[in-house]
Amino acid sequence: MKYFLGNVFSFLIIAYMILLILRVILSWINISPNVITIWLCKLTDPVLDYFRRKFPIKFGVFDISIIIPITILLILSKLNNDFMMPDSYDFKVIINPWYLISLILYIADLVLSFILILYIFIAILVIVFRLVSHDSSNPIINSFYNLLSPALSFFKRILNLKTRYNEIISLVILLVLFFILYFAISDLYGWADRMVNFQLKDSIEINIDKRNVG
Repeated sequence: MKYFLGNVFSFLIIAYMILLILRVILSWINISPNVITIWLCKLTDPVLDYFRRKFPIKFGVFDISIIIPITILLILSKLNNDFMMPDSYDFKVIINPWYLISLILYIADLVLSFILILYIFIAILVIVFRLVSHDSSNPIINSFYNLLSPALSFFKRILNLKTRYNEIISLVILLVLFFILYFAISDLYGWADRMVNFQLKDSIEINIDKRNVG
């Protein structure tokens, strides 16, 4: 029964995450209201509006408050996989210090990865726009550029290139740095998670052995 409920929860979590992402994409494009979009709004808007109102997060001109409900759903998905699926932990493990550390590491990895992915997307968008257009009045691109400008100024001073492509070169270097940081954080999280899980399983086995002896 527990595994059946785990599969149901897993499906519901994934389905609702997809609905939230579709709702955000829908807000970026103009689509005439229909039965599907109306129901999509009814299912997702209460949650999105709550987090936009209580925990507003702006990234340039974009509202990315969706990061909070998505993070919560991903944490619930991890808990579901850890405690409600085959080969899962006993519920008592949730108070184990090593499990709490693994959960904190997971949340930190989620947040940092999301931020770096956003910066990678922004850097790519700015590079493409700078290469194909000379229009400097686009408010969205300017907003994104302002987010990158502190790092760009640093690279421009370091490189000190006497070329009209100085800005593009600085943007490409910044993009490469974002990719390096993203993969470095992923590798660091993977290593730390393996170490913590090893300690967690070791502590669980010690507790089982103590109970057996008793």
